[in-house]
Amino acid sequence: MLMRRLLMMGAFVMGLLIAGDVMADAVPGPPAFCPKGAVPRTGHAGPYCGVASCTKKCSLKGGKCKQLALCIHKKQGSSRGGRFTVNEVIGLCDSKGKCGKGSCILTKVCVKPGGCSKVAGSSLPLSMLMCGVFLVFVRVRRRATL
Repeated sequence: MLMRRLLMMGAFVMGLLIAGDVMADAVPGPPAFCPKGAVPRTGHAGPYCGVASCTKKCSLKGGKCKQLALCIHKKQGSSRGGRFTVNEVIGLCDSKGKCGKGSCILTKVCVKPGGCSKVAGSSLPLSMLMCGVFLVFVRVRRRATL
């Protein structure tokens, strides 16, 4: 009986470690890198670089609120609520205020020194949480049977 529980728990933990990122909805993760003035986002429009808007203060650590000319594309998405659009930052406008894709829009954005916004994620914290919940469940169930 004890051996069977240990095998089940081992299989559960291995499943958590192998599973990778777990998402509650059918949307992919955000892009790894975004151009200056943008932040990684995701949703039912897919992964995109959203405008890192600001007024006076910047919410990004070490960033400054600056006015930049960004190429912004209206990206289409859909969900149970219907169709919608999001503002996707493609990059900076050229010196003539033109974009290969989207429209050139002058806006205040948070800019980090070095330019690019990056996101990094790991499923390890989520895996550890799930493992902890499983162990508590097993312990509570074990006490109930004693």
